[in-house]
Amino acid sequence: MEMVRQGTAPAAMVNITTDPVLLTGPLIAAHFYDKMIPVVDLSEEDYKKLETAKEVEFFADADYIDVYY
Repeated sequence: MEMVRQGTAPAAMVNITTDPVLLTGPLIAAHFYDKMIPVVDLSEEDYKKLETAKEVEFFADADYIDVYY
């Protein structure tokens, strides 16, 4: 949440498994600062594909991401 206030927050959080404690930051930031930080959980296989990605597109209202190589 502090990173949102400072303008240094990531565009999104991508995890294999999101820890509930880490999820509180984006939830509180959405409430207090009206700033959405998408949180996406991927399979280990899909997560490894991100290593060679040139660009990743996140959607706040969807449960998937687009990966461009």
